[in-house]
Amino acid sequence: MAQRRPLVLVSGSPSELPQGDSIISSAEGGTLIAGSGVVGGGDTLNEIRVDIALAAAASGLLFAGSKLTNDGVALSDATAALASGNAALANTAVALASGNAGLADAVIALASGEAAVVDAVIAQASGNAAVVNANTGLASGLASIVVAANALASGNAGLAIAVTALASGNAALVDAPIALASGNAALAAIAGAPCLSAGEATGLIIALS
Repeated sequence: MAQRRPLVLVSGSPSELPQGDSIISSAEGGTLIAGSGVVGGGDTLNEIRVDIALAAAASGLLFAGSKLTNDGVALSDATAALASGNAALANTAVALASGNAGLADAVIALASGEAAVVDAVIAQASGNAAVVNANTGLASGLASIVVAANALASGNAGLAIAVTALASGNAALVDAPIALASGNAALAAIAGAPCLSAGEATGLIIALS
């Protein structure tokens, strides 16, 4: 295993401690101060130890005595992560199958929708034709109303004329008996006149009958 010397600053740049140099401040010794994340240190004339400071119940790498080891948490987490990944793969396969089925249903729905659009276009054309026919029928009905109004006026005029004709006929019926009686009286008077012979009076009566 490769061995590394302590990391120090040489002329302001980080570097390994050069061979022959020491972190002890003087030949008589000194004090090693543990910085951030490091514990231990002390008088360099004594046997000192510097350790990495770990949090309580640290997970991952840790020191067991003077050896570096791990607490198995990382392996446990990795095993759990692997199981979770495998479950995710299984769920992904199910989701993929579901998605494929969804795509198939979407294709069918799209075809159905396009057919519905075609039917809607045909229905719209039919409806437009029906509107045209309805307008034609309305115009014809309006014309019929005008004709019916004219016919009604003509019929009313005919009724008025018929009433007048009826009154005239009734008056004629009244006048006819009177005229007949007058003619009969005239015939009787002529027949009794002494200026006519019996044959002339008979001929006159026959001619006036």
